[in-house]
Amino acid sequence: MNADSSDARLICEQVIIDGVVSSDEVSRLSQYVDADRVVGREEAEWLLRVNAATRHNRKNCTEWPDFFISTITRFIVFDMNTSGEVASDEAAWLLGHFPAGESLSETECGLFREIRRMAPRCCASLNDYFAMARPRAHPKE
Repeated sequence: MNADSSDARLICEQVIIDGVVSSDEVSRLSQYVDADRVVGREEAEWLLRVNAATRHNRKNCTEWPDFFISTITRFIVFDMNTSGEVASDEAAWLLGHFPAGESLSETECGLFREIRRMAPRCCASLNDYFAMARPRAHPKE
């Protein structure tokens, strides 16, 4: 995120501290991302950190999964170098943001489904990871 993105960075930092994503925060982050329709690596990194901090919080707003999935998918699948496919270096970078051996959240499963749907060509490591990954069961309240 560049100097103009300090507000977006502050939003992400606050979400990470709070551990929950609100509708207002998603709206403000969406405005930032939609301003130029370009999702850079730094923006993707921040959103993945937000996801990691809130991944199993059932109090996240309903807008978060769609925003997260569409933004990260846009970054991974529709980049300038390998548009429409997920190369092995991109998959390694993405998979590095998910703890090995842990179950995926529903949002994370949705992300991998959307990436596979939008990318006609995915490298084997991403396909293998998704085939082995299982969503985490929600605890009873």
